[in-house]
Amino acid sequence: MSGERSLDESLLHAIDIALKAGRLLRRRLAFKRRVRYKGRIDLVTEADKASEDLIFGALRRGFPDDDVLSEEGSNRATNSARRWVVDPLDGTTNYAHGISFFCVSIALQVAGRVELGIVFAPIHDELFVARRGHGAFLVVDDGLRALGEKRPLPLPAPLFDRPHAPSRTCGPSVCRFQFVASQRPHGARLVPHGGPPGIMRLRVSAVSSLHRAILVTGFPYDVHLHPGNYFRWFRRFCMAAQAVRRLGSAAIDMCYVAAGRLDGFWESKLHAWDTAAAQLIVEEAGGRVTDFSGRPFDMFGTETLASNGRVHRRMVETLR
Repeated sequence: MSGERSLDESLLHAIDIALKAGRLLRRRLAFKRRVRYKGRIDLVTEADKASEDLIFGALRRGFPDDDVLSEEGSNRATNSARRWVVDPLDGTTNYAHGISFFCVSIALQVAGRVELGIVFAPIHDELFVARRGHGAFLVVDDGLRALGEKRPLPLPAPLFDRPHAPSRTCGPSVCRFQFVASQRPHGARLVPHGGPPGIMRLRVSAVSSLHRAILVTGFPYDVHLHPGNYFRWFRRFCMAAQAVRRLGSAAIDMCYVAAGRLDGFWESKLHAWDTAAAQLIVEEAGGRVTDFSGRPFDMFGTETLASNGRVHRRMVETLR
């Protein structure tokens, strides 16, 4: 039971950290951004480091025995069973140009398995949250205001009361939101059902054919050196799907798959901090995450394929 309480506390603490880091990024967006290049097109801003310092310091104070793996190098490795995987600013190129698609991503691994995932998109004020076996949720509006004002938030109830099958409808004893079937092919829409405003369970879309699917992708930073496969896959999906988007943040891309806004995502050469939280969010929303061959996903591998599950086989075939 102590482990359950520890995860409960860890999630609420990590949500608070993600919100603070995201709002720091949002404040700094109004000022001139100083950019440093790590490669030909791979850049980092002062905001990346400021966000990472905030997150790393808060994790070190709150969980001094835990390890940390972070994009900008503020790592701690002691072979602890618990490790935080952090991207302090996913979508740095967007951020540097004042484009709104960027986020903070925080995940917690316990004994090598991701148990908690938090992604906060501060410009859109959307907080995506998942706990393994307990579902994936979107927190907006009143839910975020409650968090910001330190008021009690009914978030622990849906996440901690009892495990559930990720794709089930949320019942009134959990978060009191229900799914209402949509006439459109894209899954269900979420409607409040007598419960707290601003907290919604996520579910992937119901699209089952690739030609009706809206997909999203990104290109690795070495695309100019090895363009072959990337452009070939892009062309194939443009021909096979309804549309292909490119938003510039892998974590947001995957969360949008979890929310049913998009139906599938593929990208090469991502890092663990790009995908750790979002992978869990997709899976807890009823989706599927694998490599390009449909094999089990490895966050330290080079291939990420996420979908609503229904178009997954066709995406695998297209990537061959």
